[in-house]
This record gives sequence, C-alpha cells and structure tokens, in this order.
Amino acid sequence: MLTHNLSGRSLDSGLEPMHHELPFSGGASRRDRAAGKLRSASEDDVAAVFDAAAELFAALSSPMRLRIVCHLRGQDMNVQQIANRIGSSQPNTSLHLRQLHQIGIVDRARNGQSVTYHIRNTFVADLCDIVCPGH
Repeated sequence: MLTHNLSGRSLDSGLEPMHHELPFSGGASRRDRAAGKLRSASEDDVAAVFDAAAELFAALSSPMRLRIVCHLRGQDMNVQQIANRIGSSQPNTSLHLRQLHQIGIVDRARNGQSVTYHIRNTFVADLCDIVCPGH
C-alpha cells in the first residue's frame, strides 16, 4: 500500500521517503478556483498523494517502460545497451527513456557522446523488485 506521496513527505508509513520529487499538480487548478471549488490544505495534500501515485503507475503501466526500469536496477546503461537488453529499437527506447526522465523516474548523465541512464529513485527500484521479482 502506498502510504507516502512521491515528493518525499512521509505519511507515517515507516517507509523511506522518495529522494526526488515527481511532478504533480498540487492544489486547486485555475478552473477550480474560478468555479469556487476550493479544497482545504489537508484535502490538497491527500489529492497530491493520489495524483503523484497515479502519475507514477501510469508511467510504469507500459510494459516497455517497466522493462527499462527493471534493467536499470542493476547498472547504469546507455540507450543502445538498454535497447539490446529489452529487444527494442534505439529510437523507441529513447522515446520511453525520455518519458521516464520527464516524470523523474530515471536520470541521465552525459559521458562524451554517450548518455548513460540510471534509476533516480530507490523507491521505484524497490517497486520493480516487488512487481517483477527476479527480472
């Protein structure tokens, strides 16, 4: 059960907070404020937790992105190495890596002409261990 939000604030779950913030829209939107649909601060916190969790699970709902994350658990790799491991083309792998990077699941480092990817957050790696044990 996810009992903390993805921005690192613990909800007394005893779990380690995430070290990197995933983007989510906390608070009322401009449209909601204009329509008078304001929420209390505690409702905003709860909504932010569910919004962030939904965004994480949506990103990992693609089998290709889940495979990428699972392969990055053990070591940092460049796009070609990842593509070879998951049996995909380099352009397709790059597309999925870009999406994972945008949401904050993976990070990248440039080494000369090569870009190396790694898991940005240990919580996601732990989640992969639970969902796909042994892979």
